[in-house]
Amino acid sequence: MITAMKAFLQILIIAILTLHLQPQTPTQKIYHQTFSDPTNFTIMSEMENIQPEHIYLLDKTRGWPSDIFWSEYNKRLKTAEERGEVHESYDPDYLYRDPLISRLFPMKERVALRKRAGAMESKKISLKGKNYSTVSSGKNIKRFYVMTSEPVFTTNGNYAFIYFQIYDNDNSETFVYPDDGPPYDSTLFGMVTIIFKKQPDQSWKKIKLINQLLL
Repeated sequence: MITAMKAFLQILIIAILTLHLQPQTPTQKIYHQTFSDPTNFTIMSEMENIQPEHIYLLDKTRGWPSDIFWSEYNKRLKTAEERGEVHESYDPDYLYRDPLISRLFPMKERVALRKRAGAMESKKISLKGKNYSTVSSGKNIKRFYVMTSEPVFTTNGNYAFIYFQIYDNDNSETFVYPDDGPPYDSTLFGMVTIIFKKQPDQSWKKIKLINQLLL
């Protein structure tokens, strides 16, 4: 009986270790790298605020604002870009104002990213790290909480994008969380877009962070 119990415990330990050591998917890696890095949340220290040590994430992803990748406005500028003329979109979230980023992603890839991101539906997530975790509601969070998109990858899988919105719950307004959308409590504080590049060792390096603070 004791021998059988020992054998069972050994099998259980091996199973747990095997599960724990399973390689993370690219999506899991991007989530972890995004939310474990405090430098991705420095926008929270704007306007004399104190950046929190722990990041709270709503446990349901939001959709991508697909105009980040390619907007209707840019269709009229395609010819200008093909001639090498410099331009920028009126969309405040537009990624390609940086010439380096613009050169990395040709027009065909931008359209593909828009389609890929637009097809992503909201889904439940459960994330937990040393300095971040998911919550079912931001109602009881004293200050900042985050609602993130799912990461989207380029066609060749060498680049990844993630977008999240930061909400500030420090007001007296009623918190409303409709079933079919994000929280609408008039406390949107800012938006962040991050671009990662895959490295030879399969890790991901942040190459661009774009903050947009709402004043």
